[in-house]
Amino acid sequence: MTFRNRRGRAAVYAAKQEDAQLYEIVQRQQRRQKKVVSRPLLVCLLLLWFFRHKSVLLRSSTKTIFRAAEIDSSNQSLQQHSHKLFFQQPVFGPETVVIGKHQQILVLTEDGKLVELLVDDKNQKKKNKKNKEKIDSSSTSSNTTVDSRIVQELGIGRPLGGRYTSHEHTLYIADAVLGLTRLRHYDDNNKRKSRVELIANTVTVLTEKGIPYESPLRYVNAVAVGPQTGNIYFTDSTDIAPPRIRKNGKYVWDTMYASKLDLIRGQAVGRVCEYNPRTGQVRILADGIHFANGIAVDPVHEKWLVVAETFGTRLLHYSLSTTKTSSALLLKPSDYLEPQILVDAGDMTGYVDNVDCAVHKGTMYCYGAIVNAFSPIHRLLVKLPSILQQVARTLLWYLPHSLAPPVVPKYTGVVRVNMETRHIEYIQDPTASVVQMISGVTVHQNRLYLGSLTNDHIVVYDLEQEWRSEGE
Repeated sequence: MTFRNRRGRAAVYAAKQEDAQLYEIVQRQQRRQKKVVSRPLLVCLLLLWFFRHKSVLLRSSTKTIFRAAEIDSSNQSLQQHSHKLFFQQPVFGPETVVIGKHQQILVLTEDGKLVELLVDDKNQKKKNKKNKEKIDSSSTSSNTTVDSRIVQELGIGRPLGGRYTSHEHTLYIADAVLGLTRLRHYDDNNKRKSRVELIANTVTVLTEKGIPYESPLRYVNAVAVGPQTGNIYFTDSTDIAPPRIRKNGKYVWDTMYASKLDLIRGQAVGRVCEYNPRTGQVRILADGIHFANGIAVDPVHEKWLVVAETFGTRLLHYSLSTTKTSSALLLKPSDYLEPQILVDAGDMTGYVDNVDCAVHKGTMYCYGAIVNAFSPIHRLLVKLPSILQQVARTLLWYLPHSLAPPVVPKYTGVVRVNMETRHIEYIQDPTASVVQMISGVTVHQNRLYLGSLTNDHIVVYDLEQEWRSEGE
């Protein structure tokens, strides 16, 4: 009796197993049939819909034709009046050159360090004398190697832009990972010490109904210091945070990949923010920018801001001489600053990155670093009809990191704008044969210090040498 019961239970169990396997086989076949049927049907419906609305789509797409200025291949001014400064110790990704309180030259690096260039080191007086002669008298590009020292370890983030304040020895840093930070120097028992402080990794946003909420700062990119108020203006490029990758045996933040994703997505989510050191409040001044990148403030009267809209391929001009910006209150979206176009897409030769402004011979000029020529993928995307554009953007978005299109240097330079006449001219290497991937520009003592997100050196462009050659 027991044997029969066991045998019966075994038979029932085996039957159940066979039923389960058969059920799984049937379900697998049904799923396979669904895939075979649904995909062609979906494609046919999309094609039918496209051809039915083809005329409307093509008419709407003609408004987004990609415009770009013609590159003057005869203009090789960046090659002729510049030289490269290499570092004795390896330094990578020095995008922004920072001028210290005592006129020292510093850079912010890929691995989160503040590094000083020892161009005036007493132990290298003879060597620097030769280097100075090259800087002052050379009419062609040359290379110079200088010593450097690490001034401060800034933490685990990726510092991109930085500016010292004029009234105190404090360096404000735009860190793409951490947010807005600052390096403060203080005295402790008659000893000079420094520390890095996190100012903000969120910003308070006010809705139209007056409801405040905290919005994270995902990609703080550039910073400027107001000469009159001391307020800190900075950009938050996108809501896509840079991923952490392994490069050359160490982990770094891939800010380039995050910007590629923002370009592929095509949404204008960049913002301009303001930090008030007296109240500690951070607020939004402007939004709706296609990758808000470099920022510069009127260095004399603090009446305006210039912002680089990288993937909108424009330089934007914002007026600060309004009553709403002088208030410490938060702004509703309807009260945000409205931009004027300083340099339009049709006048730009490539992607503009960081910006800086200064007075030369009584005239105000603003400079924008152009990192590269426009991407062929970008040119193609904006020419597609809207439905196909969205499909293409979606497919590109889901490409793995390893298959992301590489950045090939084809052009680099600096766009210069006369702020009085709005006259535009270019300092460029039209083929990127000598200088590549210029993404940062800092004006100091009639020179442009040009940094890069990818290079291991900086480029120094001599404005006085340019003026002398034009005079001849």
